[in-house]
Amino acid sequence: MAKYPVVIFGETHHRQMSWDFCRAMIEHPDFSTIIGTIFLELPAHNQPRIEAFLANDTLNLELVYQCLRDSWDIGWPDQGALDFIVAVWRVNQTLPEENRIRIVLADVPLPYDQMRTEEDARRYRRQDRDRFMADCVAEFLDARKPEDRHALFIVGIGHTNLNARTAGFLV
Repeated sequence: MAKYPVVIFGETHHRQMSWDFCRAMIEHPDFSTIIGTIFLELPAHNQPRIEAFLANDTLNLELVYQCLRDSWDIGWPDQGALDFIVAVWRVNQTLPEENRIRIVLADVPLPYDQMRTEEDARRYRRQDRDRFMADCVAEFLDARKPEDRHALFIVGIGHTNLNARTAGFLV
């Protein structure tokens, strides 16, 4: 992570072992000195909620619950992902504000409250998720200075294959 400006970790959805590993990484004392941004495979329209959650001095799980409920048509029932996001908040509570870890929700927006018709839903679903996530990471890379902290992109393992047109390949 210290060597490359972005490292991609392919997690296995809904597998506690993947999230336990990610939590162990961020809880390492050197992590926040190297990594300043974590990209997650959750819909980008919830970014204001995740920012409000991380900025709050008290643990307000309702903001995270809203993000996870408002992800995909069935929500995102992944306890490991919830625990990981809370762990980032807890780590941030021990850090000076300028060294806190930022979470960027990098997947296509799926604002169900704005979908009124089947065509609305199809329009959102037709988006190229891998391209969208890769573009989020590319924007980070384009904007960063050499002295800036690096990023960790945690995404489902299917998006990391370098032999197919995945987010990992595109990044």
